Amino acid sequence: MCGSTRPLHILVIDDDSAVRDAVRGLLASEGYEVNLAIDGRDALSRLQAGPRPDVILSDLMMPVMNGLQFIREIREHAQWRSIPVVVFSASAIDGAWNARAIGAFAVLMKPVDVDRLLEMLSTAASSQNLAPVGAAIGSTRGRA
Repeated sequence: MCGSTRPLHILVIDDDSAVRDAVRGLLASEGYEVNLAIDGRDALSRLQAGPRPDVILSDLMMPVMNGLQFIREIREHAQWRSIPVVVFSASAIDGAWNARAIGAFAVLMKPVDVDRLLEMLSTAASSQNLAPVGAAIGSTRGRA
C-alpha cells in the first residue's frame, strides 16, 4: 500500500447503475474502498454522513443535481473544498471544460480508459499527500 495505513476511499457519483457497479468492482479489485451515490444531492448526503472520501469520481450529466452543481456546492464548504474531484463524462466537451474551470482536478471522457482512470485517481490522491493503493496502473485492461 505504498506506506498507507488504510485503503483510499473513493466516492463514485453516477446516475447509471451499470456504470456505478462496474467502477465499484474495478476500484474494489484495486484495493480502494468505494462508496456510491446516484447524483449530486445523494453525494452531498453521503459527504455529510461520512466518512470523508479521499477522491471523488463524478459524472457530469445527472438528474436532481448534476456534476457541475455538485462541484460548485462542495467548493463552498471548507471541510470538502480540498477533496479532489475527477470528472468522467460522455457529455459535451464544453461541460468538461466548465468542470475544470470550477475546480475539478481532472476530466476524463467516457468510455474511460481503465489505466488512465487509475492513474488519475492515484495522481489526485498524491495531490493530497495520500499514498494510492492501486499498483496496476501499467496494466492492459480496457475501458469502463
